[in-house]
Amino acid sequence: MDVISVKPKGIYVNIEFSLEELEKIRDGISLSEIKFDGKNMAEYQAKEAIGNFFTLIDKVVEDLKRGT
Repeated sequence: MDVISVKPKGIYVNIEFSLEELEKIRDGISLSEIKFDGKNMAEYQAKEAIGNFFTLIDKVVEDLKRGT
């Protein structure tokens, strides 16, 4: 893992995964159940972040498998 740059709005990190690793991560997330307190904003935001991460990984995996 390399720190690519530090910008005023935050620190950005690039992480490298093989397609097979991404598929396993996607499958693992899809099998998971997230329990959270709907009144706790930090927990709600964490749940939303995982949902967005899953959507991104799913799209990347499907695009790569289609060759796009």
